[in-house]
Amino acid sequence: LSSFKLHLKMQVEVFFKEIFLNILETAASSFEHKWLVLQALTRVCSDAQSVVDIYLNYDCDLSLSNIFERLVNDLSKIAQGRHAFELGATPQQERMIRVKGLECLVSILKCMVEWSRDYYTDPVTTGLNAMRAITQSENEDKRQEQEVMANMDPVPIERAHSRGMSLTLTRSGGGVIPSSLPASSGLGGTGLVSSSGEGHGDDSLSGSMSSIPSAAGSLEQFESQKQIKELMQHGIRIFLHKPKKGIAFLQKNNLLGSTPGEVAQFLFTDERLDRGAVGDYLGESDAFCRSVMHAYVDLFDYSGMELVPALRLLLFKFRLPGESQKIDRIMEKFAGRYFQTSASNQELFTSADTAYVLAFSIIMLTTDLHSSQVKKKMTKDEYIHMNRGINDSKDLPREYLEAIFDEIASNEIKMSSAFSRTAATRQSMMGATEKQRRLAYTQEMVQMAEAAKAMMEDMSDKPSSFMSATHVEHVRGMFKVSWTPFLAAFSVALRDSDDQDVVSLCLDAFRCAIRISCVFGLDLERDAYIKSLSKFTMLTTSVGITEMRPKHIETIKTLCAMAYTDGNYLQSSWNDVLQCISQLELAQLIGTGVKTRYLAPVPLKQGGSNLINQKAPLASSPSRLLQQSRVSVDSVLSGTDQRKIATIQEQVGETSSQSVVVAVDRIFTGSTRLDRNAIVYFVEALCAVSNEELSNPTHPRMFSLQKIIEISYYNMDRVRLEWSRMWEVIGGHFNTVGCLPSEEVSFFVVDSLRQLSMKFLEKEELANFRFQKDFLRPFEHIMKRSKSVTICDMVVRCVTQMVSAKAANIRSGWKNIFSVFYLAAASQDVNIVELAFQTIDHIFRTHFTSTIDSFQDAVKCLSEFSCNAAFPDTSMEAIRIIRSCARHVADSPQLFYGEDGEDGVWVKGWFPVLFELSTIINRCKLDVRTRGLTVMFEVMKTYGYLYLQSWWQDLFKVIFRIFDNQKLPEMQLEKTEWMTTTCNHALYAMMDVFTQYFDMLSDVLLDDVLERLLWCVQQDNEQLARSGTNCLENLAIAVGRQLFPETWDKVCQCARNIFVAALPEQLLTWQPDESFLTRSYSTLSVASSTRSSLVSEVPSSAQFAMDTHAASSLVNNRTPSPAIVVIPHEEGEEGEGVGGEETPNAPTATPPPTPSPPPPPPCDDPEKAVTDNADATVAPTLKEPGSHVCVPVPDTVVAGTEPDGLEPGQSPIPHHENEQSSSTSEAKPSTSGVKVVPNDFQPQDEEIDHSMSPQDANGDKVTSSDAKALEVAASIGSRGGGALQLESAATAGSSNGDTSAGAFQLESPLIGKLVSETVDSRTGE
Repeated sequence: LSSFKLHLKMQVEVFFKEIFLNILETAASSFEHKWLVLQALTRVCSDAQSVVDIYLNYDCDLSLSNIFERLVNDLSKIAQGRHAFELGATPQQERMIRVKGLECLVSILKCMVEWSRDYYTDPVTTGLNAMRAITQSENEDKRQEQEVMANMDPVPIERAHSRGMSLTLTRSGGGVIPSSLPASSGLGGTGLVSSSGEGHGDDSLSGSMSSIPSAAGSLEQFESQKQIKELMQHGIRIFLHKPKKGIAFLQKNNLLGSTPGEVAQFLFTDERLDRGAVGDYLGESDAFCRSVMHAYVDLFDYSGMELVPALRLLLFKFRLPGESQKIDRIMEKFAGRYFQTSASNQELFTSADTAYVLAFSIIMLTTDLHSSQVKKKMTKDEYIHMNRGINDSKDLPREYLEAIFDEIASNEIKMSSAFSRTAATRQSMMGATEKQRRLAYTQEMVQMAEAAKAMMEDMSDKPSSFMSATHVEHVRGMFKVSWTPFLAAFSVALRDSDDQDVVSLCLDAFRCAIRISCVFGLDLERDAYIKSLSKFTMLTTSVGITEMRPKHIETIKTLCAMAYTDGNYLQSSWNDVLQCISQLELAQLIGTGVKTRYLAPVPLKQGGSNLINQKAPLASSPSRLLQQSRVSVDSVLSGTDQRKIATIQEQVGETSSQSVVVAVDRIFTGSTRLDRNAIVYFVEALCAVSNEELSNPTHPRMFSLQKIIEISYYNMDRVRLEWSRMWEVIGGHFNTVGCLPSEEVSFFVVDSLRQLSMKFLEKEELANFRFQKDFLRPFEHIMKRSKSVTICDMVVRCVTQMVSAKAANIRSGWKNIFSVFYLAAASQDVNIVELAFQTIDHIFRTHFTSTIDSFQDAVKCLSEFSCNAAFPDTSMEAIRIIRSCARHVADSPQLFYGEDGEDGVWVKGWFPVLFELSTIINRCKLDVRTRGLTVMFEVMKTYGYLYLQSWWQDLFKVIFRIFDNQKLPEMQLEKTEWMTTTCNHALYAMMDVFTQYFDMLSDVLLDDVLERLLWCVQQDNEQLARSGTNCLENLAIAVGRQLFPETWDKVCQCARNIFVAALPEQLLTWQPDESFLTRSYSTLSVASSTRSSLVSEVPSSAQFAMDTHAASSLVNNRTPSPAIVVIPHEEGEEGEGVGGEETPNAPTATPPPTPSPPPPPPCDDPEKAVTDNADATVAPTLKEPGSHVCVPVPDTVVAGTEPDGLEPGQSPIPHHENEQSSSTSEAKPSTSGVKVVPNDFQPQDEEIDHSMSPQDANGDKVTSSDAKALEVAASIGSRGGGALQLESAATAGSSNGDTSAGAFQLESPLIGKLVSETVDSRTGE
């Protein structure tokens, strides 16, 4: 084979197919014959080049048999001992032949590993080992590289480049070798690689490769042919059971033509087809099948042949179907073809019908004479009699028919010997004697020899080209077609045998198979082998650890060694490996006597630690199997047989041997050898196993969790990109287990995280990187999700220790630290809050500059401390630190510059400070929010000169949130308190800031500020409404000289809107009828006598309006109150008043003035500057500086002059006092001596009609804000240079009895027109 395979390709196929493999497959061959064949195959299977060549030239050829696949299947059956009973071999012979079969299979796998060694990456060159190799002496590396390159054959280098591989030099045992040709191509020095591989040795590699002109092109061709052949074989398997579907499948995949001739040619030439299925298909009745049958029969040439030989030739290719109708159709076509091509018999047969009838009778004769089911055989005379008159009503010659009978009787019509050899089935050989076996074998050998000779002669003149394999990828296809029989053979042998040699062979085979499946990325095959190997460790079975034997210990060692050497390729299979290691640790505890905690299942206590998900199904999980194992072990150990207990502990104790412990430790310490993808798979599997360990409801274990900590420590020096992917998995696992109910587990996680963090923070982080942030995130997650105060306290202490020890190296990790303290700030535990706040204070005092990137998080953290109502002292201290942050921002704005330039100071510095202060205002109790409000506006006033105009816009949006309806408390009492205190304070403070920086803010914020003042007036809170009007007046007074006309328009429009919003519409539009006036007149007389001190003379129209006002007040059980308005005076004008006082001169358009009481003296107390009646309309009046004047005025008012001492344009100080109501039954005299009607005054002589009261109509009241709006309008109007004149008159109604309300006429350049239009429009409606 090794010498002449290039010239004897077809003959080698016949040799294997007809001789070697037939001897292995047949049940008639003896043990000696099979042994000889296996010895020969052993030599073939140990040659890597020959093994790959067999697959390439035969299994990838569409016209040849699958020699390699068939060889592996036969060897697998022998290794499993499936022929042992058939052979009648002795136990010793059975063992020998099974071992020989295993040796052949292992040799094939070793050849495949040897062939694919270029694809294997040694872990020595990956992971951290690669980094360490780079850091070696550069001079030494350069010198050795030069030596190797000088002595290296260029062909392997060219070959490596042709495969797309980079040829780099790596270190190996003190020397340097190309990484594409590793020094150790075996499996860790275990002798798994054969040294006899032709064309793959160090010397013959280049020569073998150079003899192939285009390896890459031939690879694609062979792969394509193999795929086509696999599809063809699948179609043939379908054809065996359902011929029509098989033909359709081949046609669908373009492997077979669609014409009847092409299908007939395929059925005629392909020997892989089942002959019975071919006969069934040819006998079908549909048109296409009949066309195929006709084309099939037409492929035969019967020239010069007699009928019986022609029939033999036809039936040599297929087996006739059992249905007579199918036979009839086939014989009919055969007779027609025979009559057409056989000219010698045309004289004997008159027509094709004669040949048809005679052929059918021959089939019947064959069945009758050679069927064991027919008891009465047909005689010659009966046969001759049956064929009378078939030749056009004439008889055929008797001698002719007798010759046919004799030939059929002596020689049955059979199919080809290649298909009839199965007659000697294995069932016939079972229980046969040695003599019978030898006889059957002799006959079979004769048939094989004849068939082989015929095929050799037939193929001798056929051209053939033998290709020598060169590409590594051929092994992929070889393993894909053979991995199943490999796995079956090794699994059965390892299960059934305890022989050390057999176990060693099987374990070597498993390692080879896993290596091949790994390097070629065959996930299904790799998982199957690793799962099978892990099963043989007996660690994951239900009763495994009680039946531990030496072969299982060896399997554990093999699994660990495989994980160490092939860890870069295991991917998801790491889970099976680590499951076994986890259970191995438990077995070691049992073997060393530490078993009481883990053997007996303890019922879960109330509130116990069922750690992950109690509802998760555990029936099929390894932890469930482990629980069953514990029950079994406990039941054994609880018995009385102490010897058995000692035996079990001794067997399990082998798992604690030094070799096993070292093998396990190498996996975790060797994790540094894993590449960037393999380490991620490794930690994912380890975290999954750790979850299963911790999910045990009775005894959670932390073995894998501890190993996670170890590998994190080992791999911390990896490239940061690799470390980030690795920590993403580990950190997520810590997030889960750190929040488990078991404080023992959570405490261990947090403490381990602390140790890892201290190690990780030793490395300095560059700017704009976020590795520290990702690493420290588990602290934040555990702090947020954990319900244990102890664990939260532990987290805060760990973070505090990190700040104390490694603050200088912390960069992006500050964000996580402040997040932890933010969560701690909301705690109710005094130790947690105090320790966290002390650490925050320390950070701001000593490490402020290093926290700039996380400044927003730091201020947010302080805000949370301020909002913790349980610690008011801490809240005040936190606000103090926030104020100091503002000072830092003002002193060092350059620290906050970024890509946004100067705006970065606002975004990163000022805005977080002011926003968090506003958050404190919105969230905290009165004392804390008042302090926060004071600090916020103090910061604005102090540092506002540094702000840009756009910054102020953002800032005022924050301020306006204080007045947002949606932000106000829902409870009415709290809402009232909020408006009276916080909103009122914030309103005055906002106006102070706005006034202070008016030049900068007026252009962009005036409209918003005026809108906010209007909102305050509209609220159902008298003090806030008063504050709104006062703030508007203060604004006009403070910046009036700076306002432009268009700005004045906005201010006046705001005053008008306030007036309109506060206008008592019901009083302005209500019309009393005559009956009401008649009933109320007597009551008005009583009221007027009571008010004689207020009004002495009133004109008729004014008196009517006043009486109407008084009547409506009495109807509503209210004391009619005097209307108090401002009476401006023009400079230099005086008038005569009541009691000798001068009254202002009335304009010509108004009625004569009514004498009024003398003006009251100045009020020393601002609290007394209001009337005692709660329902009176109150407004601050113009006054001398430093004095307060109370001026009750009748309803008809005439404009006068300004009081003495007040310059034109000057505004009095507004009043902020609350109105007080009188609760006494008698009227109290006011400061000015004016008598006021008491609240409880009720008329006694007239019944009041409440149904007609204005309040019943819509419930509107005249509030103090109405008069306040009028006062502001008057004040602004008087300072605008115009005289404010009001006239109230009642006009007569129309003919239908309607009356119109009194109209106010205001004459002023700006305000007069504004208010007049408003009132006129409403009265008109």
